[in-house]
Amino acid sequence: FNAGNEINNYTKQDIVNIVLDQVPNGKVVYVESGSDPRNYRVDFSKVKEILGFKPKLSVYNGVKELLESINNHVFDDVEENREFYGNILISITEAVNNAIQHGNKCDPSKKVVLAYDADVDEGKLCFTVEDEGDGFDYSTVPDPTAPANAEKLNGRGIFLMRNLADKVGFSMKGRVVELGFNLSPN
Repeated sequence: FNAGNEINNYTKQDIVNIVLDQVPNGKVVYVESGSDPRNYRVDFSKVKEILGFKPKLSVYNGVKELLESINNHVFDDVEENREFYGNILISITEAVNNAIQHGNKCDPSKKVVLAYDADVDEGKLCFTVEDEGDGFDYSTVPDPTAPANAEKLNGRGIFLMRNLADKVGFSMKGRVVELGFNLSPN
């Protein structure tokens, strides 16, 4: 899916101009590398129709929020903690994929809600993923490391979440998964 909406449909040059608008002394260096086929307008109808996705930020406000995060040193430790951030990304991806495929059974009329909460004082980051399916008994999910399951193509999502997140919880009969991460990865 292309995630976005038509009102925020920009070319790369449009994005550069938005960044330069917010970074007055910014400098852009263009490198010739041939034609870039990605410099076009994108169709966002599929993500809207199937998942009901609607962005909460405009591109301008997203760039503004990103620049504020950089200025507040939010990303200073990314390089030395690449594995930590990767664990978050993989866990969320698995939870959302499970919600779409297993929870909502790929039904385009059903939505998946992803929310987060950051408690800097407590040093916690929490993501919740909720689907509109019937739920499931998460205590009976087979162990993907068992020899009988080693050849199966499915069944590793919850295992990965449990091994990559600091806390994994389920509620609403398995329709909601909560992923907790300690903000001090080391």
